[in-house]
Amino acid sequence: MKSRWHGRLRSIFAFSFPLLLGALFFLIFARAQDWHHLQAERERNDNLIEQSRSIMARVQKEFSLSAQVEKIFRQISEEFNALDTLPEPASRQNIAAAYQRIMPGDIAENAKVWFFISTGDKFDVIDQPPFLSYKRAGMIRAFSSLLSLSGSIRGSASGRLNERFITGVFGENSAPEHLANSRAGKMTPIIFEGRPHYLFWQKVERRGACIGGLIALFSANWTENSELALSRLSESVYRESGGSTMVAFTQSEVINPGARPLVASAAALSANQHETMLALQEARAQGKNFPMRQLQKSGNYWLYRDQIDNSSPYTAWLIMPTHSDDFQNKVSLAIPAFFTVVLWSLFYGCKFYRGGFELGLAFRLLFLMTGALPVLALLLLGLELVKQSETAEINKRIQSSFDRLAAVDEKTQNLMNLSSFVLKDVLSIKELQDLIVSDDESNRSRSFNEIAKLLRHHKYYLGYLLVFKPGQPAGIFAANPASLAQARYQVDYYSISCAALHRQLSERQPDYQPILLTAAQKTIGKAFDSDNTPTTRDMFLDSLESTGIFEGDKSDRQIQYSSILTQNDRIAAYLVASLNTAETFLEAIIEELRHIEKSGEGLFVCLNRDIASDQKIYPSHNLSFFNSKNGRSFREFLESAAASKYRMQLYRDDAVYIYEPLPKTKILYAGAVLPIDDIRRISDFKKLLLFLLIAILSGSIYLLSASVTSLMIRPTEKLAEVFADIARGKLDTAFTCHYNNELGMLARATDSMINGLKERRLLGKFVSKTFDSEVISHTSSESARQMYGVILFSDIRSFTTLSESNPAEAVAELLNSHLKEMVEIINQNAGEIEQFIGDAIVAFFPGEGMTSCRNAVAAARLMMLRHHSISRERARLDQLTCKIGIGLDYGQVMAGILKSGSRSEFCVIGPARANAEHFEAVSKSGRYTKIMLGHSLTRLLPGSEKITTEHDELCRELIALEENS
Repeated sequence: MKSRWHGRLRSIFAFSFPLLLGALFFLIFARAQDWHHLQAERERNDNLIEQSRSIMARVQKEFSLSAQVEKIFRQISEEFNALDTLPEPASRQNIAAAYQRIMPGDIAENAKVWFFISTGDKFDVIDQPPFLSYKRAGMIRAFSSLLSLSGSIRGSASGRLNERFITGVFGENSAPEHLANSRAGKMTPIIFEGRPHYLFWQKVERRGACIGGLIALFSANWTENSELALSRLSESVYRESGGSTMVAFTQSEVINPGARPLVASAAALSANQHETMLALQEARAQGKNFPMRQLQKSGNYWLYRDQIDNSSPYTAWLIMPTHSDDFQNKVSLAIPAFFTVVLWSLFYGCKFYRGGFELGLAFRLLFLMTGALPVLALLLLGLELVKQSETAEINKRIQSSFDRLAAVDEKTQNLMNLSSFVLKDVLSIKELQDLIVSDDESNRSRSFNEIAKLLRHHKYYLGYLLVFKPGQPAGIFAANPASLAQARYQVDYYSISCAALHRQLSERQPDYQPILLTAAQKTIGKAFDSDNTPTTRDMFLDSLESTGIFEGDKSDRQIQYSSILTQNDRIAAYLVASLNTAETFLEAIIEELRHIEKSGEGLFVCLNRDIASDQKIYPSHNLSFFNSKNGRSFREFLESAAASKYRMQLYRDDAVYIYEPLPKTKILYAGAVLPIDDIRRISDFKKLLLFLLIAILSGSIYLLSASVTSLMIRPTEKLAEVFADIARGKLDTAFTCHYNNELGMLARATDSMINGLKERRLLGKFVSKTFDSEVISHTSSESARQMYGVILFSDIRSFTTLSESNPAEAVAELLNSHLKEMVEIINQNAGEIEQFIGDAIVAFFPGEGMTSCRNAVAAARLMMLRHHSISRERARLDQLTCKIGIGLDYGQVMAGILKSGSRSEFCVIGPARANAEHFEAVSKSGRYTKIMLGHSLTRLLPGSEKITTEHDELCRELIALEENS
């Protein structure tokens, strides 16, 4: 009966074990797939955050109608620049068609646009719709005046006449010179026909010559309609995202209770509008608990929130569906599960139907599937390592590109710092000084030209030079009308500053002559009380023989440098020089970007923040890329991110877009398209090699399982026949197996048993059969015991930070080197390593009394000395270094073996261990050796007061590492 049950149990085991292994395989596969989907979801969320930041940067940049109109006109201007035959009559129709194609209808209805075409030395308007032709002569004159004031046309009319005409057309407060030099390509408030309007004007240049341009006017009421601007922006984002992203704008309930969110009209009419608004309402109900600039889930939507601008009462919300793959995951798991059950059922059904489940087959399945478990683990681990390697390579490329662009930005700062030395050398030339202080205006103009020429050799560009001579009014010399406008703005303040400084330095001299001020400058000086206000003089002194920075209104920076020229021990003149940084920075950045592109890791560009500039993308050889689909997508990303002060990155198919704000350059921002398809190809190749390896291993395991089954099953079948013969009393059989392994041993033992049975059978004929059996059992027990000794606890400082900020190989090499040296010293001083806890060492010095204390302290000293020696050597080799701390305490501890299953571990516990660990932690604040000794230990050390110092009420710190100190 028992034998029958044993047989059934064996059959059940042989049948169920492969099934259990199959179920285990499936569970591993299911968990691996879940983990893969979790990783993919995390990557999608990270990319979604970057997309949200990019879209929000665009919202913050285009939240006003002025910004939206400027963007549209910029696109129109680029379209015009692309026309090769702009002055030709045929191209005028193309201009009108391009304008109507790009300009949205709602903006076109509110725009009054005149487009101008160059006809020789004059301009004419395009008189076909949608462009206007009324007030033709006045608008042509206005456009020509703006060009003249901006320096595009010289000598056509006097500047004052142009300014008066602009003032007459666009109002007394239109600031013609500022409008011409600083507001091209920007919406500017003016008065037109007695009503407030916004003016947009832009010129079209080709090869440095103006061949056309436009003037557009919009009513102020329409332009300043913030609700219309936000609705248009929401509509644009919703349409361009294909309905996947909705932007909603809300006001605070305190400011406007009950105000409805502003959303795109298309989104408001969508089928899921109610669900979307419900998610927004739930998010708004959280109030301040809903974090800014973070993705949060509300219902079936992701929400991202941020402020638009300090001047706007609205908050922007990005609402995007979650696109959860949970149901798809369940379906994808259910399909293989179903087929697995069906296949296993068919397989076992066929086997039992044909005559049972053979033991050999059971063993083959057992060996095959048992061997396949580590292979499956290797496959999953390998796939994860390949994925991590791919991610690490991509992140490395991204970070490297960011670092390179940051280095480009840093170089512009170096150029600014170097400019003061260049200017100092140039202005120290005696011949130039004589020309500057000359009373002849032509000599001073010549000096300006000579200084500008010398600076150009160093790739610096002189904007203007202010010369203040005692007894004379200020002299102004500028390179172009734009620089002249800036010089006129600055001259009043520098005149007051130089006059106050000159009075202080030279008033007591017998032939003192003041610096002459205009009536307006005197009025400004009285307002500031310049004689008694030190800050008035500081305006000149702040940049004396050094560089100062003036922030221009075109997002650029002017380098200011001031100097005092003397002759015959008297002050001859005060100088203020201004350098234009835009061209200097641009040349340096283009050179650096071309150098970076030689590495072949991507396409690097910088864009001009000045939308009035004729060229906005550098280097110029990358312009063709921006005409492609990917180029337009990349530019849209860059221009959306341009309002952000922070770096951005965005994954697009097989490339990564990155944005670098270049905060030190300011007038430019940079970006790069980093292809990652090569990294992914390498990852795919690694996966292919991995699958080939798995296939080879799986085939090998199958062959091995078949061989092992044959090796084990055939001898056991023969053994079963032998034992059956023995049971029947047939002792003339034999079990032959020539393997030199356990089966061979079993064969020899069986043959020996058969011979023994034969001998017993023969012996039984003469004596009776008597059998004695003896059972010897031995029970051993291990219990903990109490003992005295010193616990030493050592730990590496900030090991987590070291691990995260350095390569794993470097950290492992550091840790192995450290532990090896420390363990040797502990063993040499009668210590025992109790435990390694990560990078920490726990050692025990057994013994009661002074001996164990001396051994422990000696070991601690030698450990710290050896650590310092290793650190110096590693620092010399530019290898990774670390700092350690050591804590020691003496006391009674409990030592014994802790068991868990088949694992045993020797352990020492007690207050001394806890104190040693605490003392190591407080060693961070140590002032001498970072070795902390408990009072229980120091009391047993003779003369401990001389070699230690009190750290706190619990421990003392060892003063010196040398024993004779």
